[in-house]
Amino acid sequence: MTEERLTADAKIANRQDMKRIMCIAIAAPALLASGGCVQVAAPDKPIEINLNIKIEQQVVLRIEGAVKDAIEENSEIF
Repeated sequence: MTEERLTADAKIANRQDMKRIMCIAIAAPALLASGGCVQVAAPDKPIEINLNIKIEQQVVLRIEGAVKDAIEENSEIF
């Protein structure tokens, strides 16, 4: 590479570094200013949770003929 080429590359790199520095210099105060204040406090009233839940269970049982007969014959077991 020639010396002119190296100098041109160095100038481009220097410009890119300056752009980054300027962006950071502009963005940093804006980010710091928007920091704000966070407050954590307990609520005045207790938290109320209403749970209206209806649970239904349905069991469907189908019994084969032979099994049904065995259950009827030995009903005292069941």
